[in-house]
Amino acid sequence: MLRVDALMELMLKDGVAAADAMRAYGCVMSFAVGSAQFERVMMGGGDVAARRFALVRELAARAPGRYASLTAVAAKVDRWCCDDLFDLGIRSLLSGIDPKCPPEGHAPRTPRARRVRA
Repeated sequence: MLRVDALMELMLKDGVAAADAMRAYGCVMSFAVGSAQFERVMMGGGDVAARRFALVRELAARAPGRYASLTAVAAKVDRWCCDDLFDLGIRSLLSGIDPKCPPEGHAPRTPRARRVRA
């Protein structure tokens, strides 16, 4: 609870309305939990993602041209990094939340440039 309180304090000090702060927190938490579950499914019991990419290539061989776009992607990608997926998702989520949570009494904020880790 201490961390949630600290997050709420930061958002409220920044002028975010209480209801918007709670919605932003809930949105980020549901994304984080869903991402953790997705990673567990895709990486649990061996590399499920690699097996699924192999299955796509096998289906493409049996039905040439049927899944052209998926086949093109699967031919170039055979695994992914869940950390990269989470990073892209959380940055996208936060940039979408930011302008929707203006300080009380102010117009919506314009999205700020986000620092990206190298």
